[in-house]
Amino acid sequence: MLTKKQKNLLLFINKRLRSSGVSPSYDEMKESLNLKSKSGIHRLISALEERGFIKRLAHKARALEVIKLPETASANDIYNNFSPSVIKGGLDDENPLSDDAEVPVKKMVIILD
Repeated sequence: MLTKKQKNLLLFINKRLRSSGVSPSYDEMKESLNLKSKSGIHRLISALEERGFIKRLAHKARALEVIKLPETASANDIYNNFSPSVIKGGLDDENPLSDDAEVPVKKMVIILD
């Protein structure tokens, strides 16, 4: 099982390898995941390698090979960019809440013997 960041990194690496044939740099990976440091990328890559999803090629810079993709990855994940779906909440602009809005309250009476 992969974490969300591990899966996103793996899919990013796979997409970059398919499109350009070259692994992305640590800086490019860092930017794609909105991380602050390269050490986070190093930990994610090490975890992916330990789990058998990628392989680092020795004595070559930027040489990663994707061995397998996660079972939970769909074709949309692998070939398309992520675009979030937004669900509009129940509040609309026509009926804004104000401080003097009335809220119905029901009374409850408890009788103790």
